[in-house]
Amino acid sequence: MTASQTETVAVLGAQGGTLGLPYLRMKGTAVRERDFAAAFRLDLAARDAGLVRSAAGTRGLDLPVAEAIARRPAEGAREHGGMDVSATYLASTPDKE
Repeated sequence: MTASQTETVAVLGAQGGTLGLPYLRMKGTAVRERDFAAAFRLDLAARDAGLVRSAAGTRGLDLPVAEAIARRPAEGAREHGGMDVSATYLASTPDKE
């Protein structure tokens, strides 16, 4: 994680802060420590996001945010599907280790 990424996680996950997001604190720590032990597997998250995209398509809905959200887990799942959903980070960073 770069310094700016670490700072972003610290600000958004700051305990007691306006944005104090416990989930982000937990997953941010996992990313920093490269601990991707599966609590919710990335391949299952990708499947669920694909189901949302498919359901929207069958109803003629244009949901560009859902498209963007579905794309990243699908990319990550190809290589890291059995890892935790936080391993999506590995599809987003040039530092793959």
